[in-house]
Amino acid sequence: TYIHIENEISEKDLLDKEEMLIEAMPRQRSLVYRMSRFEERSLDEIALTMNLSKRTVESHLFLARREIRENMKKII
Repeated sequence: TYIHIENEISEKDLLDKEEMLIEAMPRQRSLVYRMSRFEERSLDEIALTMNLSKRTVESHLFLARREIRENMKKII
């Protein structure tokens, strides 16, 4: 139905916007965010993979999520 198609388009638009925001982030922050959001990796797994402290990973993830959330609020 029309509403279903409209919802799919809206979801794709939001995912596209999220991708733009991720690409604009500093490299480490975007990698941390991607691993957490799309690969569902734990903080420990990300820290080990990237050879970072868990605290650094937490910080990157906090900043990335805040940036995504603040920008998404503007378009919703």
